[in-house]
Order: sequence, then structure tokens, then C-alpha cells
Amino acid sequence: MDEKERAEVMTSLFFKRRRLLVDRFQYRLVAVSAGHFLLVLVVFLASMLIPLMLKLDDPMATYIEKQRVAEVLLFFHEQLWLPLVAVFLLLTVHSLSVSHRIAGPLYRFRAVYKALAGGDLAVRANIRKKDYLHADARALNEMIQALQTRVGALEDQARLLKEEAAQVTASAGSGSNADVRKAAERVESRLEDLRGQLAGFAKNS
Repeated sequence: MDEKERAEVMTSLFFKRRRLLVDRFQYRLVAVSAGHFLLVLVVFLASMLIPLMLKLDDPMATYIEKQRVAEVLLFFHEQLWLPLVAVFLLLTVHSLSVSHRIAGPLYRFRAVYKALAGGDLAVRANIRKKDYLHADARALNEMIQALQTRVGALEDQARLLKEEAAQVTASAGSGSNADVRKAAERVESRLEDLRGQLAGFAKNS
């Protein structure tokens, strides 16, 4: 992955992260939060309203008692629904915000995995300060750095071995030892294969 392609990927990630919904699991998280809220709401209303409804239908209750119950029910109807709707909206927004701080890093990690699969060892998992999964991002970056270091060491070994093989070939070329020359050519051929395998990795110098 060259610099232009990397810049395009980072630009795409920037605009993607500006969206509040970047992963499907966020919908499931919001749905679960809404379900929990509705469950609590049902339990709350049942514990508050069922006794009042039973009292209102109680044939033994006096007119004054039923009137008081009716006033309480009207109070709930007039004063309760708007705060409940507000709480529901606040919980929904909060769930989206929390899920975005998880989904954003996960989306970035997947982009890093894709870049690594393409042989790009210069990529790093950079996430925002307010995001979660910072420990995972550090661990991923440490893994990439370790892999980059090992690949660099292999390239250095390949370069040294290539130089040694060239010296053997030069020494053999000055004499008549055909076997030495052939052995050196085989070493050089294998080194070229090794360098070809390592050429697929892009790393910072």
C-alpha cells in the first residue's frame, strides 16, 4: 500500500468516524437498551398503576376514595409520560454515544487487519482519546511493531547473505571451481526468493 492509497484509506476512515452509526452491532445495543428500559417501565407502571386500578374497581371503596384514586391516575397521565419519553430519548442517545466509542475502534481495527493482510506494516491503530479499547489498540500496535522489527531483521540478513554469495561467486569466477560457483548461484537464487517474499511488506525505514 503506497502513500496515496494510505491517505485515501485514512480519509475514508475520518468521514466514516464522523457518522454516529458505523457498525451494525450498535443497532442491537440500542435495541437491548430500549428493551431494558421498556421492561423497567412496565414493572414500574404495573407496581404503581395496578393497585390504583384495583382500588378504583373495588366495590367496597367509598366515592371519596375512588375520587382520590382518579386524581392520582390523572396526575400520572398528565405528568409522567413526558419525563418518561425524555428519559427514553436520553438513554437512546447515551447508548449510541457509548456504542460509537466501541464501534469506532473496532472499525479501525478491521481496517488495520486488512492493511496487514496486504503486507502493509506501516499501518497503526490510531483511535480517539475518548474512545474505548485503548489497551487493545496499544497491544495491536505493539504486535505490528514487533512484526516490523522481525521483518527488518530478516531483510538485513538477506542483504548480508546476498553480499556474501556475491563474494563467493566472484571468488569462484576467478578460478575453475565450477562446483563452488554453482553452489553460490543456488544460494543467491534462494536469497532472491526470500527477498521476493519479503517485498510484499511495506515498512517504515
